[in-house]
Amino acid sequence: MLSLHRSISPGAMIHMAGKAKLHYILTPYERKALFDLGRKKLNERELSAEQSDFLDMLLLSALVKGIAEVSCLKPQCTTCDEINILDRSVRRGGRAEALG
Repeated sequence: MLSLHRSISPGAMIHMAGKAKLHYILTPYERKALFDLGRKKLNERELSAEQSDFLDMLLLSALVKGIAEVSCLKPQCTTCDEINILDRSVRRGGRAEALG
């Protein structure tokens, strides 16, 4: 499995959780988990193997459900740009590369 959580910033994960809530893309449990795990990474706390796998599944699920195509209501959002780059990489079937 791609290590998606290593290819996107923790801030973008938290942003995705907000977009998912705004557009009903993930379940409430999944949105909270995405937010909480993003915060954990933001605070530079280590994820267990199970948490890493679950986070990758959440990120992939959000991308497949169109999180990159929906608005966050901020004009020219650079965090959404980061999500779009990850989405394009996943859709190309290539290995997601770490972003800047």
